[in-house]
Amino acid sequence: MLTPLRAQTAASTDTVRYPDGSVKEVFQVDRLTGMRNGPYKYFYPGGVLGQEAVYVNDTLNGPFAMYYQEGGIRLRCTFQKGLRHGLMYFYGDSGQLLETLVFAYGQIFGENVRYYSTGEVNIVANRIGDHWQGISKIYYKSGRLQAEVNYVDGKKSGAMTTYFEDGTVMNVSQFVDDVRQGEYFANYSNGALAERGSYVDGQRQGIWTSYHPDGKTVYTTGRYLDGNYSGLWHIYNPDGSLRQTSVFQNGMEHGPVTYANGRKVLYFMGSPVF
Repeated sequence: MLTPLRAQTAASTDTVRYPDGSVKEVFQVDRLTGMRNGPYKYFYPGGVLGQEAVYVNDTLNGPFAMYYQEGGIRLRCTFQKGLRHGLMYFYGDSGQLLETLVFAYGQIFGENVRYYSTGEVNIVANRIGDHWQGISKIYYKSGRLQAEVNYVDGKKSGAMTTYFEDGTVMNVSQFVDDVRQGEYFANYSNGALAERGSYVDGQRQGIWTSYHPDGKTVYTTGRYLDGNYSGLWHIYNPDGSLRQTSVFQNGMEHGPVTYANGRKVLYFMGSPVF
């Protein structure tokens, strides 16, 4: 009668060392297949733990962690069949959580949260691959909303609104393919209108008007051409009286500057002509 052979343990521990003899890597190897199976550890020179992982058939599968050379967790995540899957956490060198990402079988897919170094939420966005997608929100350390903007394939699209910390709207811009296009306005912290105008291809264009802090009395008004002051501009005092008029070319005073007292100074490309 034949006696069955007793099953033998094929796994053994391998150790890789630095030239000075200190341990660099420790892992489990299946001697029957030559594949890594089980826990894996990597150490920096000097013995500080650098990585921890789990292998199944030579493929990362399970919890994964990286550490700073000075000590302390740097990131942690989970692998499934060699692909990152689920939440990934990034930490600062003082142990504070800096960012979280969501992976779906190796692809970034889901909510991306970034934190201030002091722990408060800074940015909440959705990411697909390398691109932000959908509404992204930025917060003050107080937790109040600072800005929100919509992304399409990583590019700003639609309205972007920023806020003062008390919730008052600071400004509103319109974007098309990550470039400012269309109407823009900004407010003072008291909610009064500060300025308004339009953008074309990311540059100020056409008539723009700014206001004194009451939001009603005009401060400056004039035209922009390709982002530069152009033509005649007027400046007014807080009581609404005219302070001066200036003529611009290519963003520089070029022509007469007339003051309220009647004095005139001629400018040539930004320099007064005496």
